[in-house]
Amino acid sequence: MTEAGARSRIRQAMKTIDREAKLEKPGTRGVLAMSITKLINPGDAIFSGTNEADARVGLNDLVRRKATELSGVWSRSGTKVVGIMFYVITPAFLEDRKILALQQRTNGYGLAPEGSADLQAFKGLMSSLEKVWY
Repeated sequence: MTEAGARSRIRQAMKTIDREAKLEKPGTRGVLAMSITKLINPGDAIFSGTNEADARVGLNDLVRRKATELSGVWSRSGTKVVGIMFYVITPAFLEDRKILALQQRTNGYGLAPEGSADLQAFKGLMSSLEKVWY
């Protein structure tokens, strides 16, 4: 996947959520979830970290940077999308234990208005996922 491809998929997904939400009962909204694994690692590299915590922080930073690069597409308001989640899973070499492991990260970005029930619900979703996954 290329950045242009990711931008196109985000635009398409947001249009789909908007269109489908209008067909449902009033107030229906959605969350866009997208794997950006191939943007972070096209399959020819191994991520590394000093230890698992270091690898987790490093992967989080990579996902945040990639989300920022894509934010011109998804940061628009006025849609039925209350939030977007970017997910990555990649092999990682943990230097302290000299093992190859999988590292994964999901970062969420709220699109609903600040202080809204939608934003609070999205933050609650992300918090729950954080507890389960990490």
